Amino acid sequence: MSRPQSAEIKMIVQTIMKILECKSSCVSEDLVAINFPIEALQNHLHLDSVDGVRAIGICRMGGIGKTTLSMALCEQICHQFSASCIIEDVAKKFRLHDDPLDAQKQILLQTIGIKDHQICNCYRATNLIQSRLRHERVLLILDNVDQVEQLEKIAVHHECLGVGSRIIIISRDEHILKEYGMDVVYKVSILDWNEAHMLFCLKAFKDEKIIMRNYESLAYEILDYANGLALAIKVLGSFLFGRNVIEWKSALTRLRESPDNDVIDVLQLSFDGLKETEKEIFLDIA
Repeated sequence: MSRPQSAEIKMIVQTIMKILECKSSCVSEDLVAINFPIEALQNHLHLDSVDGVRAIGICRMGGIGKTTLSMALCEQICHQFSASCIIEDVAKKFRLHDDPLDAQKQILLQTIGIKDHQICNCYRATNLIQSRLRHERVLLILDNVDQVEQLEKIAVHHECLGVGSRIIIISRDEHILKEYGMDVVYKVSILDWNEAHMLFCLKAFKDEKIIMRNYESLAYEILDYANGLALAIKVLGSFLFGRNVIEWKSALTRLRESPDNDVIDVLQLSFDGLKETEKEIFLDIA
């Protein structure tokens, strides 16, 4: 049997490295209720098909777990692509720089290895994306998009990518995803009672159940307050870990008077993303 050529060896090594990178998780190990949505997203992505490019959207309110879900999904499927790229918090990048260049540079670096100093402006970056990525099968995830113009300026369209590529766009606004032409929009569900209970226990007790009876009624009150919102459950559970019953009661009292800042910050982003008329309607309802 003849020995593999150097190019073949290099390709084998790159494939193995991609698999190992995907398996070395940076996503929290205490994920709850993640298997069903990941399976649903994989079905929507049609990963077995290499005909054309497919784009899906992930939406719902802030703090529900959209980003966590997409990161976990990426780790499971990234080895099926020649390259993958995650652009975190697209909306924030545009607030800081008011142009797509930072996001475009990141895409070009993570997919085809073009360094920052080789890209001087958006025109050059857009041309590289449109000319070079069409030969690659890539997985591209854009997180927290709050305006359709952001997607248009980044300029990553179906026709820019090689066959078999997949685009995942995460937004609180379903209208943005539909306007940009997603093949499917997946709506993330809030946690049901059992899922919320397990996640809270993992954060508050480092266990899958309440390990001390005198905390049980307090835990249920906190879960009622969190109402299935994953971020609220994580923040509250982590804060209460290791504290005594008196401190739990005090925390509940404070929550009723002034909700936790970490939760409010995320919900505030959702509110800020609304148009002025929508804000007025929301405040009237509240």
